[in-house]
Amino acid sequence: MFNIYAGDRLATFMGYLSDVPAGGYTVFPFVGAYVKPQKGSVVFWWNMDKNGGYDNLVKHGGCPVMIGSKWITNKWIRSNSQMFRRPCPRYSNREIRGFRENSKHQ
Repeated sequence: MFNIYAGDRLATFMGYLSDVPAGGYTVFPFVGAYVKPQKGSVVFWWNMDKNGGYDNLVKHGGCPVMIGSKWITNKWIRSNSQMFRRPCPRYSNREIRGFRENSKHQ
């Protein structure tokens, strides 16, 4: 997900360009969600959390297409293009204590 020039993938915008009669769902197993591919529909999700870390809950995959074909388009919004638009992360006191505690064990 990291690109040295463009930065990390901040968000993903995925559009479906074709209808799929059977199969081809996009699934997000860690949140229990799925999307049926329908021509003209779009899905948007954040790849990073509010503090700039990876959000592992949005790991996803495509199910096999049983009938027809699946055509999609993606637009990845990268962090470096948002460098001066996105505010710096704000950490709670609890999160800061957690960072300190975790660094003692490394």
